Amino acid sequence: MAAPSKHRPKTAARHAARADQTNWRTKLQAARLKFDDAAKERYLTVLAATGFKTRAAKAAGVSCQTVATHVENDPDFAEAMQGALEDYHARFMEHWDRLVYEGTEEPIIGGKDKDEVVATKTVFPTNLIAMEARRVEPGFKERSEVDIKGGGGVLVVPANASQDEWQKIVEGRNAETVQPDPPEAQG
Repeated sequence: MAAPSKHRPKTAARHAARADQTNWRTKLQAARLKFDDAAKERYLTVLAATGFKTRAAKAAGVSCQTVATHVENDPDFAEAMQGALEDYHARFMEHWDRLVYEGTEEPIIGGKDKDEVVATKTVFPTNLIAMEARRVEPGFKERSEVDIKGGGGVLVVPANASQDEWQKIVEGRNAETVQPDPPEAQG
C-alpha cells in the first residue's frame, strides 16, 4: 500500500479505508442492522415526544426511507409507530384544549419602580395553536382534494352561445360528419 499523500491526508486515508475489502460481508451485515431494537426504541421515543418522523429518524441514526422499509416489513414496529403517533396526538390535543380554553397567565409589571407584579392577564396564543393544529389534526388542515376522472381533450365554448345553443351546434356538426360506407358497399 502506498504512503498517504502529504497534500491530502484525509482523502488518502478515506481511499485506503475504501480499498480495504477484508471482511466485507460482515461489514455489509452490520450496516443492514443499523436500525436494531435499540435504534427503533429511540425512534419511537422521539416520535412520541415530538410527532416529527424526520427528527425521530435522525435521533435513531437512520433515514426516513429505512424507517418506511421497516414499517412495511415489520408489523409490530408499524403498530408501535402508530401508537407513538397516537400518544403524541393525544398529548397535543390535551395541551391544545388547555391553551384554547384556559390560556396562560402573563404577569403585568407595575408599581413605583416598575419592578413588581401588580396583576396577571390570561393570554390565548391562537396563531401558534392554529399552526400546530393544522399540522397535527386533519380537521384543521387547509387542503382540499380534487378527484378528476375522464379522458383528455379540451372543450372550447364560444362566449356568445348559451349551453343549449352550444348543444344544438354540436349535435348539428355530429349529424353532418360523413360515416364510412358499410363493408358490403365497398365492393
